[in-house]
Amino acid sequence: MVLQQVTTGFSMALAAGLQQLTFMGVYVVPGEVFAGAQQFADELLLAMI
Repeated sequence: MVLQQVTTGFSMALAAGLQQLTFMGVYVVPGEVFAGAQQFADELLLAMI
């Protein structure tokens, strides 16, 4: 009985962790990439002037 509760708790924690990772992968990473690209473009424009 206890083992079942532990397994359920573990799988729920795992699911929450995966959800968090997915959220970071979908929102944080493209945001970082976009910010980096924006900065690169700005530096490129400054270099051209």
